[in-house]
Amino acid sequence: MLNRQRKNAQAQIITTVLLILIAIGAIAVVSVFIFSLVSDNLSGTDCFKTVGQFEIKSGNEGSTCYGGNGINVTIERGQETEVNLTGFSVTVGNSEESKSYEITTNLPEAGEKKTWQLDVTDVTGGVDSVSVVPIIQGDKQCADGKTEKTVTACS
Repeated sequence: MLNRQRKNAQAQIITTVLLILIAIGAIAVVSVFIFSLVSDNLSGTDCFKTVGQFEIKSGNEGSTCYGGNGINVTIERGQETEVNLTGFSVTVGNSEESKSYEITTNLPEAGEKKTWQLDVTDVTGGVDSVSVVPIIQGDKQCADGKTEKTVTACS
């Protein structure tokens, strides 16, 4: 009888160890899957840093306006220093036609405002709106940080 109890005790210990090993293996497989899924999704979080960090300025605040064959676009950058800004995608146009430009030079530092002059001779019907989308490291356009403004004629 004692031998049989000893075998039952050993069987229970072996069963417990096997169940623990199976659980550890399952956790390892699931964690590899979840880690790859999460790391792919986290690569886009840098765009969240661009939200509210860029503003198109006009009137007394800046010189964003349309006149003749060109448009002046003034962009002010917020105080966030961790944005890896490499440029802007600027779209200008009207309800019928638009044209996009990529600005990659003379970018504003945190808290700074810069103005660019763009040639819009090939936009028929004039320009009445401008939108700016920040581009961060890796040439990723961040639609979350997009800002738009109605454009008036330069005085």
